[in-house]
Amino acid sequence: MCNIEGNVPRVRCKSCGKVFRVSAPWAFDSISRYTHRFEMQLIRLAKEMPISAVSREMRVDDSTVWTILDRYVQRRMESHNLEHVHTYYVDEKAMRKGHDYLSTFLDQDHRVIFVGEGNSSDVIHDFMRYLETHGGSVDNIRHVSMDMSGGFKKGNAECFPDAKVTFDRFHVVRHMTDAVNEVRRREYSNLLRAQEEERKALKGQRFLLLRNHKDLGDSERDSIKSLMSMFPDLGRTYIQKESLRATWGMEHKYDARDFLTRWIKESIDTGIKELIRVANTIERHMDGILNWYESRISNGVMEGFNNVLQAIKGHARGYHSFERYRTMIYLRSSGIC
Repeated sequence: MCNIEGNVPRVRCKSCGKVFRVSAPWAFDSISRYTHRFEMQLIRLAKEMPISAVSREMRVDDSTVWTILDRYVQRRMESHNLEHVHTYYVDEKAMRKGHDYLSTFLDQDHRVIFVGEGNSSDVIHDFMRYLETHGGSVDNIRHVSMDMSGGFKKGNAECFPDAKVTFDRFHVVRHMTDAVNEVRRREYSNLLRAQEEERKALKGQRFLLLRNHKDLGDSERDSIKSLMSMFPDLGRTYIQKESLRATWGMEHKYDARDFLTRWIKESIDTGIKELIRVANTIERHMDGILNWYESRISNGVMEGFNNVLQAIKGHARGYHSFERYRTMIYLRSSGIC
């Protein structure tokens, strides 16, 4: 290996008097200590390897690797052009145990366009500012896909009032699966110790009850029938969970509205508190749920992308800061790095 050393010239500006270092032809910019080829090799490795492995391979410390990656990602994101964006998907992701969240935004082509800290309405405001400073426009946004969290709803109403919100069907169904699980736990806790047969039948059936009925085998469907006959509240809640899926299978939006209205009334009439709570939630968000018939978008895209985020985090066994996690998300998933 041949090392060539040389002093980089410095010049003084005649107008302001500041001293600047001349950019070397082999470097990214005037502040880079390494060659262009060295930094690009490091960046290529960082897209595939943990940072500790990149550090060992390139024989530099971790802080140097992060400095190079941060500067590279910042340069690339500064040239981000969002004038094409007319639809965005947003979802939250826990950074670590507790309540530290980040929110990721994808465009209609399912590419990452923004990563914000937190999951409140402020993160929507941050996205709006980023969008407008990178060639996009609030007026261009026609459709939004999100869950029913209050922060996202509030922020979108303030920043994108003309965009049609589609509440994610997977999150809607998740409310029902949560209700089924809550009823199952309640039924189990109400059983007496002497009711050994019922306790044994109900124990360990959580995932069976949460699965889509059409995906079950014959023996599994027999188990469901047995549980429904033994536990009436659980049976009624399970039936409502499965019938709710028909909301997205109608030919017209008007048919779906009639169906959902009947579904809400039937759920409330059962008197089951867990089911009534879900029915009231769906009634408040009915327009956004039925907007799917116009937009045909859902956050299933985000659910898949959350697996990517988990892989990125798992690759490094977690990140110490939001900024570093964001750098890796942009590096690996933005499509422009």
